[in-house]
Amino acid sequence: AYDAERFVAQFLSKNNFQILAMNFRRQSTEIDIIATRASLLLFVEVKYRLWHPEEVVELIPLRKREAIERGIHEFMRIYDCTDKDIRVDLAIVTGKSWKAMRLNYFKHAFQLE
Repeated sequence: AYDAERFVAQFLSKNNFQILAMNFRRQSTEIDIIATRASLLLFVEVKYRLWHPEEVVELIPLRKREAIERGIHEFMRIYDCTDKDIRVDLAIVTGKSWKAMRLNYFKHAFQLE
């Protein structure tokens, strides 16, 4: 999974995002990638699979979304990011090796409550 996260971070960097944190852990939650570009603060959940799942929605169940949301609020509290627009994305990485990796990227994976 670490290679998948690096793969997504590289994709974001190529798209002019600055990576702020990887594997941000607080209060029993982890956010895989936190990045920024202009006024956007981006939180990315990375999933690694050998194949592309049929149902993308199932990859972030309600409990996981709630945990991500807690982590986002904690990050924003610690780093005082209230002036940023927030987006949560989902990155699905498939493939057995670095050369074979493919990225399916979904903006606005879910809205914050």
